[in-house]
Amino acid sequence: MVITVKPCFHWIGYHITTNFLQEGIEVIGIDNLSTNMAQHLYMYVGRNSNFQHFYDKESKHQHVHEGCDELFLQYEGSSLTVEKNDTIIYQCTLPTLYGEWMPNPEASITSEADMLQWVREQDAVYIGDFINELFQEIRDDELPLSTDVNTGSPVTDHVVAVWKTIVQASSR
Repeated sequence: MVITVKPCFHWIGYHITTNFLQEGIEVIGIDNLSTNMAQHLYMYVGRNSNFQHFYDKESKHQHVHEGCDELFLQYEGSSLTVEKNDTIIYQCTLPTLYGEWMPNPEASITSEADMLQWVREQDAVYIGDFINELFQEIRDDELPLSTDVNTGSPVTDHVVAVWKTIVQASSR
């Protein structure tokens, strides 16, 4: 199986990319690396032997031929689309997500406590929980995703980790 992720170095794409790489799946990432954050995140996966990076879809098509077991995951705004053989097999509106490397969602969030309040008010889903569900359903060929994402992980611990990356990113 090969997964193509576009954009692969937006914070959501980065989590999708790293999860599939950790599972030993070949990932082709498409991203123009137009931000400092994208360039920073590239450093974490750029040397993985199961990862190939292209700046755009056209460059990818010039160097890699699509196989019948390739999935193309693309998200824009709050929409996630999964294609196989240039046919959309699944499309959804993403829930409100939060996770490491996300930008600060609101200027009024200035502390971990504010972040925790935002997560609870938005009924946000931790990116790791969402990606685990996505991976499981892609692996088991059970798209579309179930509407319930297992959010059994500790919200407070995630908020602390997320806040650290927001602070780190804002100092760049």
